[in-house]
Amino acid sequence: MVFMLDIDLIPNKGMYQYLKERRQSHLVALTGTSFNSSSLLPRSERKKSVFTTVAWEHTRKALDRLSGLNDASATTKVWEELFPQNATSVKNMKKEGLLRPILFEEFFEGFSCVDFDRWERTIEDEVASPSEDSSISSGPYEIKYQWPCEPYVIAATEDVPDFDERFLYYGNDKAQFLLGLHYEGYSFRVIPAHFLVHVPHREGEWKQQERGENSLKIAVLTERFKFESGTKSGVNWRTGSRFPPGTYRIRDGKTIVWNGVKWQDKETKEEVSPF
Repeated sequence: MVFMLDIDLIPNKGMYQYLKERRQSHLVALTGTSFNSSSLLPRSERKKSVFTTVAWEHTRKALDRLSGLNDASATTKVWEELFPQNATSVKNMKKEGLLRPILFEEFFEGFSCVDFDRWERTIEDEVASPSEDSSISSGPYEIKYQWPCEPYVIAATEDVPDFDERFLYYGNDKAQFLLGLHYEGYSFRVIPAHFLVHVPHREGEWKQQERGENSLKIAVLTERFKFESGTKSGVNWRTGSRFPPGTYRIRDGKTIVWNGVKWQDKETKEEVSPF
């Protein structure tokens, strides 16, 4: 399995152990195939699912505690106090106004689909120590994907498609990847009790420059990807509805038909690309 996340995010203590202890059941849940299998099932026969988790960032109230600290040890001590030790700490710090969902003001629609409120409801009432976090019994809950949601996901490397290498600019690379998973029929499930925390840092000057220079390219490429990826998976990218069997396209004088699962040449019945 691989965890796709940014370098400025830190998993909570206990997440690795949780995933390690459950790697067998998680792989079965993600693909329908266990680690002990002699070979993977054909991709078309595997389950399609990815895990995700909530991510939090500190509020200005919390960051003000770090401002003006010039001593490294003092800064480290305050930072350790500000890093939640477990899910219950997250709830408490949120109530105190120290934590909020990541990019809450800038781009909350990119992460709101993980349902932060439901994640909080899965936490047991009794306070759990960090070492007990992995024993919380609530299982992952399924969420409904909606564009442009782009949470951080855990997936089986053997199962998921590659990133579209055309997205070499800053912006929409992860969003298009998750949209592609959605088009292919993947489900998204949130791991309860565990979380990511964003490490505050100064934003690089390149970020705004990159956005300004390539925003039009990214917008055009994104719309192109929606059309291509959706059509390939049998989805009308404008409405989100799936094509009924029998939907067809004409390519190079040949009729390409969607049979409900894949595109086929009408005459040969061979699987072909719709483009």
